Amino acid sequence: MKRLWSIFKRIFLFILGALLALVIILAFYHEPLPDGQQGPEADALARKMLAAVNHEAYEKANYLSWTFKGIHRYEWYKNNEAVKVEWSNVSVKLVFNNPSRSQVNIGGELILGAAMEPYLKKAEAFFNNDSFWLVAPHKVFDPGVERSIVSLE
Repeated sequence: MKRLWSIFKRIFLFILGALLALVIILAFYHEPLPDGQQGPEADALARKMLAAVNHEAYEKANYLSWTFKGIHRYEWYKNNEAVKVEWSNVSVKLVFNNPSRSQVNIGGELILGAAMEPYLKKAEAFFNNDSFWLVAPHKVFDPGVERSIVSLE
């Protein structure tokens, strides 16, 4: 029993030490957000960014297809509010405006009912994360977005 208590004590002290080191590292490297200047210059820079990423073509596109890190493949039908997400041997069709029409296919077999739910959630999480990196620049004038020019040393 004494040996077991000694092991627990060592594990506890190790975890406590690791947490303390993490807090010290975070406190040392923490920097406040820089101040930025909002206004016409920031909006002009945002417009230049939209021109560089061909925002007009993005807005007109009904269909986007891409692969993220070679692992997840997407076919996004923007106007139909649907996306096909594929990974491994799983293919999920998410229909955002009518979730009951969503489908899950694993290795050529259609999955039905409650068994679909974890795959639908996983596909939606993949899509939300991976599409962010694709469309983030196009969101610069969305409601609530603040544009600022920040000068750093």
